[in-house]
Amino acid sequence: MRDAPVGTVKAMMKASADPEAFAKQCAELDATAASDPATFAELLARGCAAVVCVGMAVHRQNADVQKWGCCVLGRLAPFTSDDAGDALKQATAGAVEAVVAALRAHLFSVDVQEHGCAALTKLTFKSSENRTRACAVGAVDVVAACMRVHGANSPIVQEQAWFLLGALGGTANAATSEARA
Repeated sequence: MRDAPVGTVKAMMKASADPEAFAKQCAELDATAASDPATFAELLARGCAAVVCVGMAVHRQNADVQKWGCCVLGRLAPFTSDDAGDALKQATAGAVEAVVAALRAHLFSVDVQEHGCAALTKLTFKSSENRTRACAVGAVDVVAACMRVHGANSPIVQEQAWFLLGALGGTANAATSEARA
């Protein structure tokens, strides 16, 4: 199983030119993260989070890439908490920004909004640094727009958006007050 992480990262890099293939790789990586956290941690050390962030940027307009990318990035939460080591935090850099960009680019996609809000909630819940970064890149405004667009027709999106606003908590209030000043 030792070669699997290297092969997975290489496969993702190779698939990054094709949005459908990249989305499939992200879905497989999400399944690996759910079933084998140790392998996922090794994949992080080998740069998979950066590959996902780059793939999401390259395929910004592909909703499947954004949805599966958000799923994978949400799995990074245990590696981004305030008590995580610097090496792990560095390996997950860019995740918050990638998720907010996905939410912004696919405001009308229920799947992207649901998985993006869930990912951002997980990434910010135990990380004050990620909460600050999320607010700095406009997460509160994007989530407010998401809630307006999806209204009562998408209760899961509404629920995930409320969870996210709760996770952002005081940081969101401070960011909003600072913006008004």
